[in-house]
Amino acid sequence: MCRSQHNGSPLCLQDVSSLNLAVPSGAAFFLQNRMVNRNMKNFLLASILAIGLLPAAVSAADAPPPCPPAFGVVDRSVGATAIYLGANPADHELCRMKRGNDVEEFYFGTWNKVWPGADAAHQALKQVYAGPPGTSVTFDVSAGPGLQWHDTIRNGGTEDLNVLGQTFHTMRVVHEREGFDGNSYHSIITSWKDVITGMSIYQNYQHISGHPEPGTSWDPVSITGGRNLSFTADPLNLRR
Repeated sequence: MCRSQHNGSPLCLQDVSSLNLAVPSGAAFFLQNRMVNRNMKNFLLASILAIGLLPAAVSAADAPPPCPPAFGVVDRSVGATAIYLGANPADHELCRMKRGNDVEEFYFGTWNKVWPGADAAHQALKQVYAGPPGTSVTFDVSAGPGLQWHDTIRNGGTEDLNVLGQTFHTMRVVHEREGFDGNSYHSIITSWKDVITGMSIYQNYQHISGHPEPGTSWDPVSITGGRNLSFTADPLNLRR
């Protein structure tokens, strides 16, 4: 390759690959491998990003908040209306909820803090919400003689759920309970959590065996609030 100098005479440059740079073979090998390693790292990073092998980043974007950022109400086809009153100021993973006459606190809007196994369930829910689809945690719960269970909470992945003429991007939280030590009870409850608000907007109960059968399947009759940060006036005067 040639170009003109100031005096008009051509200055020609050889192809670098044809030059004898007298680089010691060991140094040349080091430089060559350094470039190969750098290119390989760039290629691997691009591949990971392209095919989605970063589950932590993906799951974080799809994980619902523990509690709605605003006052919200889910009127259910079966059971008491679920009224979300915001998080406990001392623990943002404790959701204040009114179902029936009492205001109670539920970890991630799922497990009452006074129920047996609450501490283990709290830690399980934290891991399931933070992990990719398929993440599951198993722990044992005992509520007295004949009332022992192996409980498993699992991240069932995301799903666009169409209800009430709207599409909600949801994460399925699957709770399987199986008795042991003579307890034959076995069930699976799946809750669909709105990714934006964290509210449960649909639930399916699957009874497999044993007694009692406390679980309930329900459809939403109406879904109000939960998304609008300005909707905090509490028109029903329920923040007590």
